[in-house]
This record gives sequence, structure tokens and C-alpha cells, in this order.
Amino acid sequence: MSVRRSSGVHSPYSTLPWILKMLWNKKHGRDIMHFIAKEKNVTLTDPESLNKAIHSVPVNSFGAANIELHQSNAELKTLLNYKKGLIAWIVSNCGNIPSSYLRFEYADLLRKYGLKIDQFGRCSGVPFPIASRWDPSFRKVLSLYKFYLAFENAYHCNGYMSEKLWYNALYSGAVPIIFGPHKDDISAVLPPKSYIHTEDFKNPADLVKYIYYLDKNVTAYAEYLEWRTWVKFLDKNGELSSNVETNAEFNLLSKEQCKTILKYLNPIPSGFCGLCRKLHDRHSSDTYTIKLVNDWWEGTVRRECMDVNLARSMTGLIKSLPTR
Repeated sequence: MSVRRSSGVHSPYSTLPWILKMLWNKKHGRDIMHFIAKEKNVTLTDPESLNKAIHSVPVNSFGAANIELHQSNAELKTLLNYKKGLIAWIVSNCGNIPSSYLRFEYADLLRKYGLKIDQFGRCSGVPFPIASRWDPSFRKVLSLYKFYLAFENAYHCNGYMSEKLWYNALYSGAVPIIFGPHKDDISAVLPPKSYIHTEDFKNPADLVKYIYYLDKNVTAYAEYLEWRTWVKFLDKNGELSSNVETNAEFNLLSKEQCKTILKYLNPIPSGFCGLCRKLHDRHSSDTYTIKLVNDWWEGTVRRECMDVNLARSMTGLIKSLPTR
């Protein structure tokens, strides 16, 4: 389940280049989610049910009809105008492992400081309007929200990032608010201003203030979706163009922006293709051996992965809140 950079294998969830490729395909009329739904024999939501689901999302101040963003493309403006709700959270693991308690405690603190969260799943007793997460309509409803709580049921476990981050948030178009994965693991695979990490804030109260600031400031919020416009730098195969550095639009960007795009989208073999290539490359200079996989996973450095009390002390959470 690791997307750890050092492993060179980003599986089974996703990578940023793959998410961009999915968005590129969707833009060109090939929504990969439809193919996945067909493979899994998922019955697609009928339009009438989808309209009911969309209309059930609370409307707030963000639903302005006219958004002026000079540096954003038409697709991004459409996505911004589509936003109606504030934060969604789908959660069904209600505490089967100790570290999953932490995310509930943190969410409770966010609510304590006034954050409105639309929570779905078994832990709230409120089913999400779309039954299957492989139904393309599942992401359609999530895209109505400005933010998604990508709260993992593990804390600082090496490279652990699941579909909560990649699909529920990034692909859907809801800015992920991340709790659980280590900041270093996140920054290794995602560019700045594509996510919000809880550990970048002194306390939950400061995070709540910042979320409501973004809720009222469309320009500041839009910066967190700007990475989606990078699809214009992909070639006919949905990969980062080999000629991107001669692209006129690319050269209009700042040096720092260009450097960021090349860093995070430069085609590096990943997933099982990356694994296959490494197995065939006997002269790879970055090979190494993991003697005990269990020790690597549990963390010889990040003991908080398996020590919930240590994790709680590191997050500043106090065991005075009721656990589930």
C-alpha cells in the first residue's frame, strides 16, 4: 500500500502524474472511471438520482455565479462555480485499530472550534448519496465540496496514503485536508498548494480559521486547484511532454513554477511498471535491501506508527475526548 518514494513502486493507489493523466483522459472524453465501473460490474447512477444527490448538498456563500480568475483556464472556473458545500468526509472504519481513533479526536476538535463537516459512512449513520465509490457519480458529488478530509487510519506509517487522498480528494477536485501521513511523505509526491496538512498549523483552531479564510477568498482557494491546469503540458499520450520546456505557456510561468512541474510530473516509471523495470535493471544505482519488511513497515524511525500514545502526544491530542 505504499507510495513511498524510496520504494520506487507507487501502488496500489496512485501518483500525481497518474491523476493528471486521468484528468487528461476525461477532458478528451475517456473517463477512466467508467471503464473501472464496467470492469467491477457497477450499476451507474441514473441522472435523476444524481440530480437529487447534487441538490442535497448544502449551498453556502461560495456559490458565486461570476468568478474572475485571470490565470485560470475555463475548466478550473467551471469547477469553482460548481462548488456548493464546504467539507465532506466519508468514513466507515470507526476505530478497528488504535491509530484510527486519532482522526476522530482531531475531527472532534475541528467541530469544537466551529468547523461544519458533512460526514457520511457507517461511523455517522448517514450513507453517501452514491452507493459505490467506483461509480463516476461518486466523484461528481464530492467535486461539489471545496475540501475533503483525507484522514488516514494510520499515523506516520511509511508512505501510507490511500484513495482518500488520491481519488476522493485530488481527482474529484476537493482540496485534501490531510491527517495521518508524514509531511515528508506528502511533500515527496505532491507539490505545494495542492493540499493542506494539519501539521502545518499550531492547533486545530488555527486550521479552522484558515479554512474559513479560504472559504471567503476565492482567489486564495483557487491556488490549491491550479495544479489541475497542468494537463495542458501533457502530450498526446497523457504524459508530460518531452518538449514542455519549449512550450510558450510553460515559459510564461515563473522559474519556480517550471521547476515544480518538472519535479512532480517528470515521467518516472511507477507502479508495477516501475517494479518490472527495476527487476530488469541489474545495474540500478539505487538498489538496497530490506531485511525485515515488518520492521520497515512498523517504522524503525517513526515508532508513532504503531504506538498510539506516542502518536497522540505528537499530535497534541489529549485523551480527554471520548474515543469511539
